Amino acid sequence: MARYVASRAQEAKGRHPPLLHTGHITNHLVPHIGAVRLDRLRVSHLDAMFDAIDERNEQIATMRASRNADSRDKVKGMRLVGPATMHRIRATLRAALNAAIRQGFIDINPAKHVELPPATRPKPLVWTDERVEQWQQSGALLRPVMVWTPAQTGAFLDHAHNADDPLYALYQLIAYRGLRRGEACGLHWADVDLPGKQITIRWQITQHGWATSLEPPKTDDSEAVVALDTNTVAALSAHQARQRHQRLAAGPKWVQTGLVFTTPPARLCTRPMSPTTSSASPAKPGCHPCGCTTCGTARRPSPSPPAST
Repeated sequence: MARYVASRAQEAKGRHPPLLHTGHITNHLVPHIGAVRLDRLRVSHLDAMFDAIDERNEQIATMRASRNADSRDKVKGMRLVGPATMHRIRATLRAALNAAIRQGFIDINPAKHVELPPATRPKPLVWTDERVEQWQQSGALLRPVMVWTPAQTGAFLDHAHNADDPLYALYQLIAYRGLRRGEACGLHWADVDLPGKQITIRWQITQHGWATSLEPPKTDDSEAVVALDTNTVAALSAHQARQRHQRLAAGPKWVQTGLVFTTPPARLCTRPMSPTTSSASPAKPGCHPCGCTTCGTARRPSPSPPAST
């Protein structure tokens, strides 16, 4: 099973949309069902896989809540596998098994008959003053997705600007123009027209487990020209000047990617950013967390900027 899925993943590499998710294969399918012969794979094997994923989720959640610092450190950075991801794991396997049916290796697709809990998107909730106060007292989020108000977003941008955060322009671009994180991380200087005050969305960086890849946007509608406001143009101009200075300082060690945003130049070596990294910068001290990803799916705002920061 492991060899077949891996071969299908290699064949599908570079296809858009991706047929087989590498992270699903590496992190879940191979460890749980990789040793099962393709023609002997049954629904019971897949049920056991998803049960094991649920058990792992419970273990991570328990260790995160532990008072033992060593236990918390062991699961630091580990992510829970939610219902939506489980559905995507099944979709990855189902695509591979459908190919096996077409090739005559098997007659039925066990992944088609696996029952999973419904994958519903969590509804976002705005941080009101009362909810902020409750969070400060309890430390618990009311919902997985909590959305900053314009004033709170402005406070974050002010802090990032005053702290000379190297990714300030990225935060400004996402907050003002509504780009998805992957679109912002995949933006190339060739697609930035500062004199014309616009950018063109042609690429996104997609994360597959710990690996990333540069791919076209999810839909044709995502490929668009986005107008820029004056503040964002100024932020991008300053970022470009900073990057040029870093490139000159690095000399031959500089890795030319053509990307607007890269990892901080530790040891004067840069590489593409992952969408997760783009949201991992330290927030303003005492600032409540924002798990908002709705700006990535909402309609892009008009060229006029939001409330002043």
